[in-house]
Amino acid sequence: MRKHESVVELETSAGSLSMMDSVRLMLRVLTYRATKDELRNVNYRDLIVGLLVTWIVGIGRYWDNSRVELLQQMGVGSVVYVFVLALFLFCFMWPLRPKNLTYFRLLVFITMTSLPALLYAIPVQMIFPEPGLDTANEINLAFLAVVSLWRLSLLIWYMKRLGEMRAWKAEIGAFFPIILLIAALVFLNLEKVVFNMMGGLTQDTVSPNDDGYIFLTGIIFFALFFAIPVLIGYIVIVCSAWQRILPAAPKDEEAPCEEATDEEATDQATESL
Repeated sequence: MRKHESVVELETSAGSLSMMDSVRLMLRVLTYRATKDELRNVNYRDLIVGLLVTWIVGIGRYWDNSRVELLQQMGVGSVVYVFVLALFLFCFMWPLRPKNLTYFRLLVFITMTSLPALLYAIPVQMIFPEPGLDTANEINLAFLAVVSLWRLSLLIWYMKRLGEMRAWKAEIGAFFPIILLIAALVFLNLEKVVFNMMGGLTQDTVSPNDDGYIFLTGIIFFALFFAIPVLIGYIVIVCSAWQRILPAAPKDEEAPCEEATDEEATDQATESL
């Protein structure tokens, strides 16, 4: 029994030894069952499998959309996207000083969360080809909500499991870059374009009278309403994390010198007596 446990620990510390191990790790990540050692010991084999799944998902996402560019239909855009997204998230997570976090580990994790986006490959527009595509758009919005919430919960779980962060710190660390991104899109007036692209909707779909517009308005309201509290929480966590790392103030270092000076004065007084 002990020998079997030692073999399992050795395999976990060495990372995935085959492509099938990487696939199993991906499924364990998607079901919140991966251990801290598994997340910490990811390797390039895991990255290759993750990028392969991302590429396939990217092809499936746009295979029935003739309006997108050729690179997007070929899945290249999705592969580039995970590198940019991992860098974007890393820039905001690193100041929180989570344990064990590196860009490579975060990149592998992001690629492993690509699989749920296979829902976008379902051709709901062809299954429900009614005028206006109301049913198809509602289903696409449901897919978008499921995938987004799944990935967000995985990110929070990842920061708690690998980064050993408390739940509220992980939640603020996950929400802050997303809220910042939404606020930037609203400022640049690009929220409808990105929303249509993510939800698989046409450019003329979102109007003030449909469910998509209500859903989009709710997301924007939520992001802007919680922007200030989340920003304050993020700053507090960053200051607290770096306060533990920075050296102590000079006063603390000068205290022993002052004590030594007092002792020398006492010794001199004793000698004079």
